[in-house]
Amino acid sequence: MGLSVSFWCLLVIGWCIGEPAASQTGSLPLLEQRLDISYSGESPRQKLDLFRPEGKEKLPIVLFVHGGGWFMGDKDFFGVHRNVAKSIARRGYVVVATNYRLSPEVKHPVHVEDVSKALAWIFANPTVHGGDTTRVNLLGHSAGAHLVTLLATDSGLWDKPGGPKTADFSSICGVVGLCGVYQIPAGNQYISLAQQAGLSQQISGITGPDGKAFNPFKIAFGEDEVICRKASPITHVRKGLPPFLLLVAERDLPGLGYMAEKFEGSLIKCGNSCKNLTIPETTHVSLLSELNRPRSATALEVGRFLEEVSQSKSSKP
Repeated sequence: MGLSVSFWCLLVIGWCIGEPAASQTGSLPLLEQRLDISYSGESPRQKLDLFRPEGKEKLPIVLFVHGGGWFMGDKDFFGVHRNVAKSIARRGYVVVATNYRLSPEVKHPVHVEDVSKALAWIFANPTVHGGDTTRVNLLGHSAGAHLVTLLATDSGLWDKPGGPKTADFSSICGVVGLCGVYQIPAGNQYISLAQQAGLSQQISGITGPDGKAFNPFKIAFGEDEVICRKASPITHVRKGLPPFLLLVAERDLPGLGYMAEKFEGSLIKCGNSCKNLTIPETTHVSLLSELNRPRSATALEVGRFLEEVSQSKSSKP
């Protein structure tokens, strides 16, 4: 896959850069918002924000999960993530933006279990958010894309204490992964993935303080091969999944494009719908911030997808 020390450098630097959302003026709808709603009582981080157009009922729902390498970031992040949530809400959606506990305090599967509890909160609280719980979409960026795609593919995350019920799985309209990680390597397996992706030179000579090859996933997932395999969305692909939209930046982190291609191929092979696109002239960070510009390639693709899958769900008996 080719993710190396540069993964963390680019991630940390990139997440300090953001674009302001379009101002809420003119024809843009006014938004109602509720911040820091608790969805579970195990940790202060288990809170979510809610955004919706004023006076609208029974709108489709989008659960937005932020990135940050499983170890940083939150649902606001200096306004970067909050502006994205607001931009999506202005398109006619109830948007729930959630926090989850981070590494090194916790390791997998705690991150995705927290996201699953936020999803369960959506299904259990329609009178609070006012959205249509028969039309729920999952959208995540970077590590957040890993989490939403894992939740959508791994049936073992459903019907767990505090999590969503399998009976509600059919309410998932679609899944959007932006610059996502879809395969978690154990130990030095990422070197093998890098070779497959043709990225060997980009990680050659990079070592950790112990002189061994640097493993950027150890902090969040450990090194057990069984755990890393189960943490990989591509492992759980099966027939009967909701439609997927995968977007990758033209200048994304090394290996993410290759990983999206493998994930797309696996989904289609099992008879699922998946559209995988590379967005020109974008980076790992700018692709997400493009959602704040309604006419950008990212915003148009995500908007079309969410509208299509949400309308398709509403037209079914």
